[in-house]
Amino acid sequence: MRIASMAKSPLRQMRYADDVEAFRLARGGHLGGTMHCARYLGTRILWDAATEEFISPEGVVVPGLDHLTAELRMVRDRGLAAFGSALPPHCGGRGAGEGFGESDGEGAGQISGESAGDAAGGGSGNSAATPAACVPDVGGVGGMDGVLIPVQQGLPHFRIYDVFSGQSEAAPTGSEGADAGNMTLWRQINLLADMFAELDSKTVYTRPVQYFHTPSLDSEKRVTRWLKNWTTRPGCGGVYFKEMEFVYQPNRTAQGACVVRGRVR
Repeated sequence: MRIASMAKSPLRQMRYADDVEAFRLARGGHLGGTMHCARYLGTRILWDAATEEFISPEGVVVPGLDHLTAELRMVRDRGLAAFGSALPPHCGGRGAGEGFGESDGEGAGQISGESAGDAAGGGSGNSAATPAACVPDVGGVGGMDGVLIPVQQGLPHFRIYDVFSGQSEAAPTGSEGADAGNMTLWRQINLLADMFAELDSKTVYTRPVQYFHTPSLDSEKRVTRWLKNWTTRPGCGGVYFKEMEFVYQPNRTAQGACVVRGRVR
């Protein structure tokens, strides 16, 4: 019997409201202007870019995922280059982007940590170029929240829901420091699209989830009908709705986002 190990990382998954009607009404009675993605059936986990731990919603280290580490390092290191963050002095004083090669409210209903049950979706080089100890405490990619998807044969895959910056965790929401380093949803989507245009041939197990523009859905009836159709897709366990300016911040309750759980078949 294996004893669970609590993570050294202080990071935990963001919690989402699950009352889509309250979310719709708070936005003027419609869902237009938001993005949505599938809530995949699988185990939701968070990867801390500093400790390189895979963390369950309960704060327990998820073992046996070493095959994902090298691929997530590639995303982390390219994120550092994209942010242009400076590395700490003990890393030799290089700027991020120099030498990084090939190295994812309270008032809106009941809050859930999405403990388990989140749907199937869908190399080479210097993967160890940036040791975990050299990841900046502020700025750059702080980690990724996603879902672990089991496959019939082989190792599980990982789909990235959100990438968050180290800056957004270090500074309170709305502060000058947080605003400077925030990874808004639209910025994240563009960043991951650019990254995986190059990384796609180098990553076997890791991909970002696909986000779509949400139709207006300006009535409860339309939302219900749309959700019924959307959640009949194989492996889909619901939908995440997120505003374009949504910022993922660990250990907090989501603002500008909502989750709807589908019926598990």
